Amino acid sequence: MFKRIMLCGVSLAIMGVSLPSISNALTVKEAIVAAQTYNAKLKAADSELSKNKTMAFQSVTPWLPMVTYIRSKTMNAKLGDYTYASNQRPSDQTVSISENLFNGGQDLSSLLAAKSTYDASVMQYNSKREQVFFNTIQAYMDLKRDIDSLNVAKSTENTLSQHYKVTKVRYTAGAATKTDLAQAHARWASAQAASFASQGNVEKSRAVLYKITGIKEVGTLEYPPLPDIPATFSVVVNTAFQYNRGLKIQEATKKSTEYQILKAGGSFLPTVSLEYMWHKGTADEHFQGPQECYENGMCVNSLHEATAQSLKLNFTWALFAQGNRFFGLKMAINGASEMESNLLDAHRSVAEAISEAWTNYKSAQVQITAYEEAVKAQSESLKGVRQQSRSGTRTLTDVLDSERDLDSAQQNLVVAKHNEIVAAYLLLLQMGMLNENSVK
Repeated sequence: MFKRIMLCGVSLAIMGVSLPSISNALTVKEAIVAAQTYNAKLKAADSELSKNKTMAFQSVTPWLPMVTYIRSKTMNAKLGDYTYASNQRPSDQTVSISENLFNGGQDLSSLLAAKSTYDASVMQYNSKREQVFFNTIQAYMDLKRDIDSLNVAKSTENTLSQHYKVTKVRYTAGAATKTDLAQAHARWASAQAASFASQGNVEKSRAVLYKITGIKEVGTLEYPPLPDIPATFSVVVNTAFQYNRGLKIQEATKKSTEYQILKAGGSFLPTVSLEYMWHKGTADEHFQGPQECYENGMCVNSLHEATAQSLKLNFTWALFAQGNRFFGLKMAINGASEMESNLLDAHRSVAEAISEAWTNYKSAQVQITAYEEAVKAQSESLKGVRQQSRSGTRTLTDVLDSERDLDSAQQNLVVAKHNEIVAAYLLLLQMGMLNENSVK
């Protein structure tokens, strides 16, 4: 199955087509593999990460020296009082190498800020991957829940259809009243409507799973094993505060803004640079040699080349720059203050989300136990009511009521199992621990 999904992903990348249907059982892991291959959001995240990586490398360039080469040649045969042969015109060549030795720490601050920004982008990418994993699991479980609910609804519809037929025969024989017949027909019609609604929910969930994974027909689905969740709420909270992707992104962004403050402050300090220059030329007047005259009466100046070198240490201190540096520093400080508030708000949001997910997870576990007992009790109750109905001590309405209670308990159990698995993986998502290895 795994090889088939990967082959489908290669077909998607090369041919631009969606993944084909999978007619046999599909596991959550296989759905996640398909999502990694097919999902458009992950592909966009890959491109965004590559762009941010390029920008991070760009911040290293100020640390490298700048090398320039200039060559020029006079095109005129006559320049001023001098005349030159066509194959011997004045020219210049200049090579310069300059290196910034110190600029108030601005280059270092820019490099550290770029690194923090790139770290945030990596975490953002991982956050998107985790979100796609969770969306895949939720879509898978939604479809599993709706399919199971449809099966319960179909079973109820078939049972009530048989009850209606039996009641119709009994009514014809005079053993049932017209009210019994109408009641049986109404319940059968209501069950048909419920089946249609359940079928619609299945198609909606199937479309969502297809959008995420590219798989159209999934065949049968299985309940995945529960992931490993810490036993206590305090461990869950501490793990979330340490590894939650959203918090890590905010922390890295805040660190980047702090480096921006250092960069803005460095603009008030002097800059020191080292420059080496090599020059070779014949265009200047003091490079011109004496004239040489030919028999035709034409005289030309000969060219003498000269070479010069220089090494300069430049010290520059901008005393006033129209207030630009001050406002830049002020904006950097305000940005850092804003990120501090955002980080505090992110901590509170994570605490709230973890508390809600933990409550839903524990509540679903309690509900599963209760609904399993309810299904067992309603099954025993239905057997007794049917026996009593055959002996004449219970009516058909009593049987229908007992069957409805059993169907309701089964529906509730389906929903509770769905909620438990979704809440467990949501906890992993909030804890920053949702990855391929956490899905069993």
